[in-house]
Amino acid sequence: MQKVKDVLLILSIIINIVLGYKLCTRETISKDYTKTIDTLDVKLSSTKEKKDSVNREIDTIFINLENVRKDYEKKHSIIVNNSIYDDYLFFSNYIEHCRERYDSINNH
Repeated sequence: MQKVKDVLLILSIIINIVLGYKLCTRETISKDYTKTIDTLDVKLSSTKEKKDSVNREIDTIFINLENVRKDYEKKHSIIVNNSIYDDYLFFSNYIEHCRERYDSINNH
């Protein structure tokens, strides 16, 4: 019975030494992970700043698109609601203004 106790005592001492060694080496691994996490935090912060910048650009583009759409609708409404006489005057003036260019094209 005494031999069993001695074997168990030696076995428990060996297990304690192995576990102690593992716990001590775990701190160095933990330090490596801490450095990696700190580096990733910086990269994450940089990525968030880039995302915010891209979102601001997208918002600006949407605002510009909305302004272009409003301008288009206004011009479209004016064109569609013109009278035939207004259209006639516009195209007559346009042709008169560009007559030289058209004549030069036809008279190589």
